[in-house]
Amino acid sequence: MNKVTIFGDSILRGVLLNPGDKKYYFSKNIDWTYIENALDVKIENRSKMGCDIIKGKKFIENYIQEGNRPDFVLVEYGGNDSDYDWKKVANAPSRDYKPNTSLETFERTLSEIINILRDAQIQPVLMSLPPVIPNRYFEWITRNGLNKDNLLYFLGDVGVIYRRQEMYSNMIIKVAAAKNVPLVDVREVFLKVQDYPYYMCEDGVHPNSAGHKLISDCFIEYFKDGSL
Repeated sequence: MNKVTIFGDSILRGVLLNPGDKKYYFSKNIDWTYIENALDVKIENRSKMGCDIIKGKKFIENYIQEGNRPDFVLVEYGGNDSDYDWKKVANAPSRDYKPNTSLETFERTLSEIINILRDAQIQPVLMSLPPVIPNRYFEWITRNGLNKDNLLYFLGDVGVIYRRQEMYSNMIIKVAAAKNVPLVDVREVFLKVQDYPYYMCEDGVHPNSAGHKLISDCFIEYFKDGSL
């Protein structure tokens, strides 16, 4: 039985938004036990809420230095990397702000992670990002009083939020192809459904229970040939 370790952010940690009190909580809506049984693997989930690729690289390096050698490591980052410090933007929107992690740094670090895993004789697997719903996310980040007009001045239009995050998801796909790494294209699955916003939480970023079922089914479909 192969061992799979997951390093990611709140998406694969299974974080959901409670529609009542508007607070996040950890759930088990990605049914890893179901996936384990379907694919005959053992899964260890080391995803952390708020994690970006820079922190993720350090976690992976420490994990390997501790002597851990799973057969596969699934890497899922990009959402936090493509985001901004919205409070700073709202306070001074005319400045030239950059995402939390530049696209160039994201690409380089993802490639370095792949090399680190391969050097340790571990097979890396990448995952694309579920699409955000920009108008929902805009309302979410401004819910506590951030100046909407200032944010719109910086963005130009809320659709930039979608396009920026898409650039990071596309970079994951690009790196996977360039380095011949298996890619679970979760984004494609979300975009193929009739109404993908139905599968997302109110914040426009995190998949809801139905969305996590899409992710689970995507993994099982991708690896049903026994490659995991």
